[in-house]
Amino acid sequence: YYLPRGFTVQYCTAAKSLVGDAPTFENFNDFVAFVGEKDSAFFKTQLQSIWFQHAMSSASEWINAEDNTAHFTDESFLAFLRSCDLCAKDEDELNANFSQTPQIAMYSAGEGLSSSFYSDNPMDLVGDPQTIFTLPSALYDGYGARTPYFLGAIVGKNNQNGAKTFVEFFLTQTLITDFGMTTFITIRQDEYDAIRNGTYIETFLPDFIPGESPYMPPNWDPITDEKSNTLITGVDHFLDGYYGDVQNIMLEEAGRYFVGDITAEQAAEFIQNRISLYLAERN
Repeated sequence: YYLPRGFTVQYCTAAKSLVGDAPTFENFNDFVAFVGEKDSAFFKTQLQSIWFQHAMSSASEWINAEDNTAHFTDESFLAFLRSCDLCAKDEDELNANFSQTPQIAMYSAGEGLSSSFYSDNPMDLVGDPQTIFTLPSALYDGYGARTPYFLGAIVGKNNQNGAKTFVEFFLTQTLITDFGMTTFITIRQDEYDAIRNGTYIETFLPDFIPGESPYMPPNWDPITDEKSNTLITGVDHFLDGYYGDVQNIMLEEAGRYFVGDITAEQAAEFIQNRISLYLAERN
């Protein structure tokens, strides 16, 4: 079982003057073309290897979990590979591009968004009004979520009781010692509601005494703005669904492309063949 206890929301922002209220990209190719035309600084201020990690964390885009097949020769993956050519190749190039300011940015939200970031009231804004959107996906309509916690329980006839005990503890206890210092969004509805209402401490930490308790309460501010709630409840999938061998294969072959040893088409084909073989063997 894949059991995230908390998560952050991954999203993009751009000035409303650039993308309007709701940009629509049919696919990733459209996004790359748009950014290349409207905001060249976006890719120039991204390190090539870091940008490719977005493809690695979205591997499910090109893996059909139902029939265990891969589709890395699709044009959408080639577009992701080619977009890496627009990025800084190394730290020196990235530093040289430091003075450039992109109009499109990618963020991770753990406690909602500040009203000073997206408010329609000019008096609230730090900069230009922003539009919030997600990267185009062939599989999902909503925002992706990420978590650094990948805890799980192995299901087997010899440890089902232990797995049940662990799951109950993991999902029902207030794990303040592990999550209290973070800005992760809890997956529990009751905790989330208490955070939004500003009643978390009295509801879940009745013995908490500031300065005396060994615990730290969550440092979330009450999530009272509906735009933040819309962002958080707009999550419909988790990123980083494939780890280990799949991502290692992607990184290895993409690395060969980045240094010029093979073409983008060859890299996609090698990734396709190797991951198809891996999936077949695992199945």
